[in-house]
Amino acid sequence: TQSNEADALPRPVAVHRIDVPTKGLVLLAKTKSALIKMSKAFEHNQVQKTYMAVVHGKMNDRGRIEAPIQAKRAITDFQTLKVARSQVFQHLSLVKLQPITGRTHQLRIHLNDLGNLIVGDKEYARRQKTILGKGLFLCACQLSFTHPITKEILDIKIDPPARFGKLLQREEERFKGRKKGRH
Repeated sequence: TQSNEADALPRPVAVHRIDVPTKGLVLLAKTKSALIKMSKAFEHNQVQKTYMAVVHGKMNDRGRIEAPIQAKRAITDFQTLKVARSQVFQHLSLVKLQPITGRTHQLRIHLNDLGNLIVGDKEYARRQKTILGKGLFLCACQLSFTHPITKEILDIKIDPPARFGKLLQREEERFKGRKKGRH
């Protein structure tokens, strides 16, 4: 619905962007003043973003990746939530990611540079085998910020797509099935 404010935009406008193959939350502004204030909040890292991803390999329990991207400072915090054994990929991990900076493809580049390609990331896979045709297993699941008008602290969350958990469960079951068949 359109805002009743004097500076109402003709339609809601995205305040920030996420990569095209990434799923999840995007913040929309209904007024010009909200758009300006929220754009500045993103620019000054006053909006906390949390992503979930399924990646190849077994990552540390938690950590910080500090590796420049295109000669610019880039920082990502991560926490491993679950690791599944995989017949084809050895391990797949469900990770929670918090970009501290906001570089283009930051999460995808940081994880790939660690050797933990995001499942389905055909752009960065190069020769590495991944699951294609199911999309990129990366989702913007949480935005925390101060509302630009009411000053209320908002924490908006969604669950990652069900396919994230289904993939981990399927891979673990296939791994266990293969192991049983060998004995």
